[in-house]
Amino acid sequence: MSTPSIFQIEINQAPAIVTFAFLLSESAKSHPEFFDYSHSNTVFPPSFNCYGFMKQLLLLTRPEAYKDLTERMYVMQNVVPPSSDGIPCPFNYVKIFQCLPKNPSPHWEQVDNPEKIRPGDIIAYTPVDYIPPKIASFSKKSTGTHLMLVAKVLQATATKAFLVIIDCTRFPHSKHFDGRKKRGIGTSLVVLHFGEAFSSVQWHFFGNRHKKEIAIGRLKSLNSRLGKIKSKL
Repeated sequence: MSTPSIFQIEINQAPAIVTFAFLLSESAKSHPEFFDYSHSNTVFPPSFNCYGFMKQLLLLTRPEAYKDLTERMYVMQNVVPPSSDGIPCPFNYVKIFQCLPKNPSPHWEQVDNPEKIRPGDIIAYTPVDYIPPKIASFSKKSTGTHLMLVAKVLQATATKAFLVIIDCTRFPHSKHFDGRKKRGIGTSLVVLHFGEAFSSVQWHFFGNRHKKEIAIGRLKSLNSRLGKIKSKL
């Protein structure tokens, strides 16, 4: 399978959040001088880190879901601290997604079976037993946490998922299986491994596997939500 065919995405059939993410990644590829990776998370000029990019995607497509996510971040501050800039971080996403079965949301649902991963799902991970700092310091090296959007499912089983994702990263994830030439918004291949003892992330077919705590969330269908509302009228 060639790299171009891996990264080809049918945006006409994709969820809105994937379409917007793909269009931004294509713009970043065509005009890299206008896009950058930064913790400033500014819209003009476009400059994001992984979770600032996700915030922008959610505000463009499902602002009510982003509002719910932010509110949950503060409700759960005794479990995991809110991010210092008020934007949910990967470690906030992980805990929020993990708690969805006990604390249901009108906008989000947990994906607990890798075989059910589909485009539009959001994947968050942290190192195993990661303890987030009470005040995040973004001047230090990478924390090993990340946030990404599923753009395409190549193959998924109960123990492994081969995916094309769109994210915003400090460095390209790999030399041959990352669609970008520099840091910032782009597409990449990722392989997720799921096991009883631990899960891991692998950034290309032959790369190292990194043990992680992985959580996956999905935006609930607008149609199903409207149906439930109508049934109550």
